[in-house]
Amino acid sequence: HFLDFGESIRQTERRSDTHKYRPRSSYFPSRVLSLLFDKLLIIHFPSELEHILDGSWSYYSSHGNALFDSIIQIQTSITVQRKTTR
Repeated sequence: HFLDFGESIRQTERRSDTHKYRPRSSYFPSRVLSLLFDKLLIIHFPSELEHILDGSWSYYSSHGNALFDSIIQIQTSITVQRKTTR
């Protein structure tokens, strides 16, 4: 899910990027993914996500809400899977 999200950010931002040779990983860096995976199940509010990222993702102001929505979708999917396996 996060890989698709990162690709959508790249596609969106590339249109307005004046530097067309920016590396793919610069749009959604692995250090951001690492932070998200480490804290995935304890993010419940956008303010928590912002605090966790602590300015490490330059696209947060324009895509933070969409990222938070993706996190909630993943959390919901995990919860459903846990309930169905019991």
